[in-house]
Amino acid sequence: MISLGITHSRITLLAFVVAIGLQACDETAGTGPAIVIDGRFEDWAIPTTVVRDSLDAPDGEIDLGEVRIVHDSDALFLLIDLGRDVNVQGLRGGLSLLLDTDGASTSGQELSGMSGVDLTLEFSGTDPARPGYAREGVAARPAARPEDPAGAPYDWDPAWLGLRFEPRHTSRRIELRIERGAEPPIPVAFLSGDRVRGKLVFRSETGVLVDETPVFSRVLDDAADVVVSSRSTVVSPFEPPDSSELRVVSWNVSGDDFLRYTDSFARVLGALLPDVVLLDEVPPEATPEWLRSFFSRIGSRRASTPGWHVLVGAEGGRQRGVIAARSPVSGLAEFERVPYPRSTLEVVAGVREEDLAKESWRALQEVAENAAGGGVPTLGGLVTRDQGRVFAVTLDLICCGNREGSPHDRVRRLETTAIHDASRRTLARLAPDAVIVGGDFNLVGSPDPLDLMAEGLDPDGSDLVVADALQLDGLSSATWESTRGPFPPGQLDYLLYSASSLDLLQAFVLDTRDVALDERGRLDLRETDTERASDHLPLVADFRWRDREAR
Repeated sequence: MISLGITHSRITLLAFVVAIGLQACDETAGTGPAIVIDGRFEDWAIPTTVVRDSLDAPDGEIDLGEVRIVHDSDALFLLIDLGRDVNVQGLRGGLSLLLDTDGASTSGQELSGMSGVDLTLEFSGTDPARPGYAREGVAARPAARPEDPAGAPYDWDPAWLGLRFEPRHTSRRIELRIERGAEPPIPVAFLSGDRVRGKLVFRSETGVLVDETPVFSRVLDDAADVVVSSRSTVVSPFEPPDSSELRVVSWNVSGDDFLRYTDSFARVLGALLPDVVLLDEVPPEATPEWLRSFFSRIGSRRASTPGWHVLVGAEGGRQRGVIAARSPVSGLAEFERVPYPRSTLEVVAGVREEDLAKESWRALQEVAENAAGGGVPTLGGLVTRDQGRVFAVTLDLICCGNREGSPHDRVRRLETTAIHDASRRTLARLAPDAVIVGGDFNLVGSPDPLDLMAEGLDPDGSDLVVADALQLDGLSSATWESTRGPFPPGQLDYLLYSASSLDLLQAFVLDTRDVALDERGRLDLRETDTERASDHLPLVADFRWRDREAR
């Protein structure tokens, strides 16, 4: 490594007719918070339309249970009990959400015993381009499928529907949001009528019906006081609270995009004015000299603050880590090279290229190269501030593998074990005052890597705490987004901290499209800066040091 000196709302509930095996609940009207797509379900303790399917698929990968449905003027929300801990983007079968988006049973198609289906959301399923192979991700399939230039029908990308769902890792339940009034490529009355109908169907890899719910229905009554899907606890993203003594930004800079869109990165960091920056997926072409020049463009919110100190990781191939701070940063012997566990090559060796998508195969090959002669994509440094010494870690775990126990998922556990071991040794040797860990955890399989990384790394011996952060519009916790492809926006990046020494004042995910026009003008930001810079969004947290007597 190289060191360089809500509004609360009343919900009107509606009666609906149910078929055999369905239990219906019209829960009394009441108040509740907004539904936020963050993989935490406390906000669903509100009146909703409820559908309950009996647990009747004991041998299925999914055994559908309770489904809750609610809406507001902007979106339709569903909370789905899958009966098993699974990732719906990596099923061995296919989960279909059939939707009658215009409320007219005479339009659309009849599918799986439901009439009027205008749109099907397909989670996983078979890959139409590779018969016999599973497809990962989500596809939106309209009843009237448009054709590509070659004349073959194609699916919509889920981004066209404003689809959000969490969690991205395996879970028994998922919550999802579908935008009303979306503008897909062909004209469809998209949730703009007075009613929506739907049904969930799960089929095996061979197309055999495994489980299904009865048809549900919900009146889209915009005259009623319904859930208002906008909530944010951020005081100001660009003027940290007066009591903030430490602003940290963690950002996956998306490899070569860091070099290609340098101005966008500089504008965003210049507006945020962080004290510590954790970057992951930094390409080797971003040399120490280049990084020193880049950070010289970033100002400070304190006039007396010295220039930037930058620590650059030497391992990780094209996914190096960088730690930059407005105070001295020293390298750590434990992180000069964090080797992969020996079993890593055994995991990678058992995988065939023809069984994986291109990106998934490339990710495993990069791990194989690093494991053979390099280290895990991570970096640790000691940031020395007046208030105390901060042990900071940035990391970038392997992507892909949307199933618990997949080769990619097993590698993520091995990478985390190696980073955690190096962190424990550092903690024992240095006894720092605070610990911060940030980066791209790529939790699309098991959630275990996040729990493992947090375990016992607080200086007092307790676990680190996840800084819960939402986007500024309060709608979701997504930190990654691609406008093309089968994967909707989702949370892949996390920031953990030691609660024994740091109080979290606020945390948020910055998307410059959420920043008001006059504020962008004042800060010289462009609306598309974060979108242009990286497919990951910066994760920001403001901390206050706890009194030493209270530590």
